[in-house]
Amino acid sequence: MAGTKKYPGVEPSTATTFKLTITDGYTVLSDGTKKQNRYFKTVNAKSAKEASDLRAQWITEIKGGAILTNNRMTLKQFYDYFKTHTEGLAPKSIEFYNGLFKRVDAALGHKKLDDITPNNIRAFIKNLAEDGLYSGTRKNKSKLSQSTILKYHRMLNMLFNRACKWGLASFNPCERTDAPKVYYRQKNVYTEDELGKFLLCLEKESIKHRAMAMITLATGCRRGETMGLQWKHINFEAGTINIEQTAQYLSGKGVFTKEPKTQGSNRIVTMPESISTLLKSHKANQNAKRLKFGDRWAGSEIADDDFVFTTWEGKQAHPDSINTWLKKFITNNDLPPITPKSFRHMAATYLITSGTDIRTVAGKLGHANTNTTTIVYTHLLKSSEKETADKMEKFLQEASKKAKETQKEQAK
Repeated sequence: MAGTKKYPGVEPSTATTFKLTITDGYTVLSDGTKKQNRYFKTVNAKSAKEASDLRAQWITEIKGGAILTNNRMTLKQFYDYFKTHTEGLAPKSIEFYNGLFKRVDAALGHKKLDDITPNNIRAFIKNLAEDGLYSGTRKNKSKLSQSTILKYHRMLNMLFNRACKWGLASFNPCERTDAPKVYYRQKNVYTEDELGKFLLCLEKESIKHRAMAMITLATGCRRGETMGLQWKHINFEAGTINIEQTAQYLSGKGVFTKEPKTQGSNRIVTMPESISTLLKSHKANQNAKRLKFGDRWAGSEIADDDFVFTTWEGKQAHPDSINTWLKKFITNNDLPPITPKSFRHMAATYLITSGTDIRTVAGKLGHANTNTTTIVYTHLLKSSEKETADKMEKFLQEASKKAKETQKEQAK
């Protein structure tokens, strides 16, 4: 009977796990002696042959110098490798991760991946909750919010998951820690009276800013989606807006457009007739400017390729311009503070409280699935759910009443 074939550097641990060993030259020690460089890793595989193939891939990575093994790679080194080798990582995401990693680097960046323990992660997360770490512009605030702390935990979890997947870490210490709990606060939206005042004051603004505010409010678009609209995305005949890109700004790169946040963010939303009328007037004004400026117009050669919201000379407007205008607007008109994101919450709130089903609302907002919508607007859904009980009670009473009346008629 032939024996089981053995593969160099592959030792079975269990039926589905194998210990891999790689020898990679020697290191000369301070006393002149040589120490053989040996690296070890445990992998999951269906067979020794599959484990051997994984070992060959690992050797290629090491010999090619593309990576360091998990015995030598620090979290900082892996983070740099992660940014270089992750496909589809958006520039804005890199900027966001870089901001978070500054604190991660100071606390854990120097440690090797497999030396970082769950206790290290817990200590880091606990430290983030201490007083004095907030460095933003909000007055009377000295602590990071729980939602911000959760972002750090999610980032570390993502990095270690990727390191494990790539064979650069043997375990994810975040899996043995509890993610910070975040309780979604009820979103502040305008009451009916406040909204009425807002709309009256808005009538005094330029048609550009009126359109900017009303599109965001009526459709629930994200700020970047509104500021990334081009006229070719507006279908006046169908009364729809095609959301297929978002505007962003990066220091050193300027204003640019990219694909929306998620695949579900690509969508077509219906606009109210009043918004269509407003946009037609805004487009007429912009076309008049194009003619007046002539060759000095800094927009596109084709009018439909122009952005809906531009600077005075036709360039794509900065995404923050809606924030700048809105802040000044609410101050001048003594209105409660809101942001462009508040418009989005208002759209969702008004739709849910009017009885629109959650799947339709999620689609309107461009959520990838209804889970996000349900979590953020759970308080409204509970209220709406209670109303369904009241409606059912009324229906049952009406049905019972009608049946009794019919019975009386038949008894005569």
